[in-house]
Amino acid sequence: MDKWIWANGHGLAQFTALGQTLSVHSYTVVRNKVYFLNYNIPGMGVFDPEKNSWSWVSVPRADFRFKLGQWNNKVILSGYHATSVLINC
Repeated sequence: MDKWIWANGHGLAQFTALGQTLSVHSYTVVRNKVYFLNYNIPGMGVFDPEKNSWSWVSVPRADFRFKLGQWNNKVILSGYHATSVLINC
């Protein structure tokens, strides 16, 4: 996964796949898929390098305070107000 993600020095990570580069403010890798939150695109993006494909998942509407993490091979969407959602992907 390191070949797709790198820091850009502005508190964001750069994510490059399928000829596109996105600035993301939070990402995690679970079971060889990259889950990320982009500033310009609503929802959570998912990149599957094995299928070489993008997809988007709707998430609760909020500001940029959401962060992604992982627990027990599941994606965690954690909010500013101690709200967490366990996503079974």
